[in-house]
Amino acid sequence: MPIPIIIDTDPGMDDALAILLALRSPEVDLRGLTIVAGNVDANQGAINARKILQAAGRCDIPVAVGANQPLLRSLGEGWPGHGADGLGGFGHELPACDRAFDPRGAVRFLIETILASPQPVTLAPIAPLTNIALALAAEPAIARNIKEMVIMGGAVFCPGNSSPTAEFNIWIDPEAARMVFAAGVPIRLVGLDVTMKTILRPPHADRIAAGRGAGPALAARVAHAVMPYALARFGESRMHLHDPLAVGAVIDPTLVRTQKLFVDVETAGFSAGQTVADARNVWKRQPNVDVCVEVDGERFVELFVQRLSADG
Repeated sequence: MPIPIIIDTDPGMDDALAILLALRSPEVDLRGLTIVAGNVDANQGAINARKILQAAGRCDIPVAVGANQPLLRSLGEGWPGHGADGLGGFGHELPACDRAFDPRGAVRFLIETILASPQPVTLAPIAPLTNIALALAAEPAIARNIKEMVIMGGAVFCPGNSSPTAEFNIWIDPEAARMVFAAGVPIRLVGLDVTMKTILRPPHADRIAAGRGAGPALAARVAHAVMPYALARFGESRMHLHDPLAVGAVIDPTLVRTQKLFVDVETAGFSAGQTVADARNVWKRQPNVDVCVEVDGERFVELFVQRLSADG
């Protein structure tokens, strides 16, 4: 039976690829997209979500708009590679689904969908955790019907990408992340420790572009648009598959190896947003997170390319 999942997202270039991967993977049943501010504001993110769904031919998937700012702070700036519209500056060229946004909004959609599901739901938050924190605070009972949260976020044993210590999704709303990590729900944390090792290169993007349909065309265009930013920073044209790896870890858990650790989030000062792991059990706290520490990057990239380049 396919795994029911909800993707909480801030589309976003790699968010687009993660959503397309989920829709092209029979292992999962995407029940909806909940939108939060992050790479772009929530309203722009919701517009982008409808364009991604249109490209995938899946306008039946509901989109629910959520928090437009973090819990306690103003929204930080997104990575420039997403472009002003979150889709590389070419989003205005893309048609969108004409289905209305879900009138319940993201938090109520999360609560009602999770509670109504006969099978425990997997959440795949690939964005700041504001919506998830608000849903858990509003209705703690949903924790009992969440199978796990596979979160793209954090930089546990490596440097951050939005500060020297913090990864973007956690850095945007560290208070929300701290609440979610303390909620008692099973968490797999797919952070920069592993996502930086999943590298899409130009030949991969060319293979995707050879697929037929609007989905492969959008995926290839996203990849080619992002790669020049990596060339300037890393000296190589490539794209790190941050958000898609979280979806990949739902599809095939053997892609990653995890370590059970107690993890908390710093919320103040120079290191706000840092995911602090007690690797030596100094605090004597029960582990609350399965931290991804290794990934079979080549196998994941091949899976990703095969799914995104397939016809349909």
